[in-house]
Amino acid sequence: MSIIFIHGHKNFLRIVDDLNRHIWAFMIHSKGEARTLLWNFIAYVKYQYGKIVKIIRSDNEPEFNCVNFYHENGITHQRSCVETPQQNVIVERKHRHILNVARSLIFQSNLPKSYWTYAITHAIHLINKLPTPISKNKCLYEIIHNEPPTFLDLKVFGCLCYASTLENNGTRFDARARKGVFIRYETGIKGYIVLDIKTREIFVNINVFFYENIFPYKNSEGTNQTGNSEPNNIDFYDYISIENDIVSTDQTDFDIHVESNPANASKQPLEITTNATQIRRSERARRIPNSLKYYHHQVNCSDSIHNSVHFKNNLKTLYPISIVLSYHSLSEIQLNFTLAISFTNEP
Repeated sequence: MSIIFIHGHKNFLRIVDDLNRHIWAFMIHSKGEARTLLWNFIAYVKYQYGKIVKIIRSDNEPEFNCVNFYHENGITHQRSCVETPQQNVIVERKHRHILNVARSLIFQSNLPKSYWTYAITHAIHLINKLPTPISKNKCLYEIIHNEPPTFLDLKVFGCLCYASTLENNGTRFDARARKGVFIRYETGIKGYIVLDIKTREIFVNINVFFYENIFPYKNSEGTNQTGNSEPNNIDFYDYISIENDIVSTDQTDFDIHVESNPANASKQPLEITTNATQIRRSERARRIPNSLKYYHHQVNCSDSIHNSVHFKNNLKTLYPISIVLSYHSLSEIQLNFTLAISFTNEP
């Protein structure tokens, strides 16, 4: 690739299982590292999955020409003809699939292109957990590991997150969280890889709170033309006021009438009249999302005269939660903050 990774990687080695299309990827600084990575991968498959690699199909790159190694391990090496990539069509199509998903992740998060390896790794992580018709609508992870994958740890690539800081080497008035961007899952460690927005440090942390609808590197145009894009300063409370459709203040026009005669101005008080503008609200019918249809999530707020939000409880339950719980005692600003709080499980 023409774009060098921040750690110096220039390309990646992709290995695809011909039977179930499972993908492995290894980042490399030069093509000379591919031979060693291939040897290590064959040993990894033997001891981790109890399988023996019998056939390796590759192009005509010299780093895959390991005749002695293939003879010692009884491996058949198949090569495609020169300028004939269709003979190795499985890997070529997977390569295009990986780049399409990684490119979409970069466009959505607007991360600098120098972090392309994290997008590649995240794309492969998603592809391996998707069901395919070739595997009878089973995901690739389930076929390899003989157990269904968990989707509780899936997070949006490039979203805003706050990682808890360590208690050591800190004072009582230091920040208890670091503002960062989620970029990858760490292999072998139960944690997330986070990019610190302020210091550009990449670290691993398990205590991370995610805001998957906020992308700090997303600019107003939504493009990523250069690799040196800076994140926008987004505050959580600003996000609540923008995204929430509940209006907390009324727009009012003030008409001030002042007497032009100076003699009468001292006798008559200043007269101020207000003309409240009616705020237009959408007439579209609100429906319960499918993800919440089995939960009692609606609370009756219609008995509040200070609250402009009115939820219609359509749940046909004998004892709805709205009988004992209500938001009518909260102000609209506090209600916005309460509704924006979400709960995140550990992966």
